Amino acid sequence: MSGVRSAAFDRVVHQFYEAAALPELLPNALHELAQACGAEGAALNLSSGLQTLGTVGSVGVGELHSGFVKKWRSPQLNSHRARGLELVFRGWRGALTEQDCFTAHELERDPFHQELFVSAGYSSFAGVILAKAPGSVLSTSIIRRIDQGTYSPSEIENINALASQLQLVGSLALRIGISSAQRIADAFASDGRPLALLGNDGRILHASESFENLTRNGVTIENRRLASWHPDAGRKIAAAVKQALEYDGNLRKPLAPVILPRRNGARPMIASIVPVVGAAHDILNLVSAIVTVIDLEIEPVGPPISAMQQAFGLTLSEAKLAPDIAIGKTLPEIATAIGVSKETLRSRLKSIFEKTGTSRQAELAMLLGQLPKSSSHAG
Repeated sequence: MSGVRSAAFDRVVHQFYEAAALPELLPNALHELAQACGAEGAALNLSSGLQTLGTVGSVGVGELHSGFVKKWRSPQLNSHRARGLELVFRGWRGALTEQDCFTAHELERDPFHQELFVSAGYSSFAGVILAKAPGSVLSTSIIRRIDQGTYSPSEIENINALASQLQLVGSLALRIGISSAQRIADAFASDGRPLALLGNDGRILHASESFENLTRNGVTIENRRLASWHPDAGRKIAAAVKQALEYDGNLRKPLAPVILPRRNGARPMIASIVPVVGAAHDILNLVSAIVTVIDLEIEPVGPPISAMQQAFGLTLSEAKLAPDIAIGKTLPEIATAIGVSKETLRSRLKSIFEKTGTSRQAELAMLLGQLPKSSSHAG
């Protein structure tokens, strides 16, 4: 008797439609999917090539899913996805199982299958692509215990019938993710600040009009990726984006902002990249990071002297110096303007960095930007 219960498919589809709007319901929907397919559990994965961008599992595969997240999601280790992609590229349609991807001899020697699947008591899976978007693929893997046996051809036929309905839901889910990206953009850019949203692959999904305008002034976009004409700044911005996309909640300190020089020698821009985490970021949300830019050429009005003194314990002279440093003025420039030696200013700057917990101009600018503004530095 087949382990796949087609009579339960309508309930599965209903659960997935609910989960498309409320992603916190996904574990329950995946559990229903697994039960209807005679399996122990299921996982939903958002991926780009061999890279797993996001994943959620049903309650039935907790240990297996935990092992996948901690180690086996690595592109170098995930042989199941690698073999599956090979078949898809060659034109495979419908559900894939381990029997389609490997010979019995290969499975016995495959580390991913033996050390992750078999060691946790599982042996068979049916993988189905649910939806595609630029740079990402949404798929599900329906996983059986060893004692539940492998999938028969008739069971796969039934799963393919169910998949055709779930693919409509998957496409809807990704569209909701794109709509969510637009809402995030509107919320953050309401004050007119230059802002861009990065997708799971690091490419720009959406940029505010003010951000687009910066591309004529120092910000470079190459193949929808944030870049810089300056080689060192280009490397730093690429590294910062990579770190934000790989954020796992364990960073010891915020990501450092990156200075983007202008070609004409004018004051630079400061790019800050923030990973999207928590409730704002789930497997169906395509936004992984937010980029904001401060244009130091449009000199901001600094926070009140009294606010800086109270917030950070700065002396009067330090509180007057901090905003000038934050907007990109050099020590020689400031020294000439106020008639103080560079050595004295250097000592004050060191004290400012110590008291504010910053270590560079870009970090100081970001910090002071959080304080209420005044009409002048005079305070």
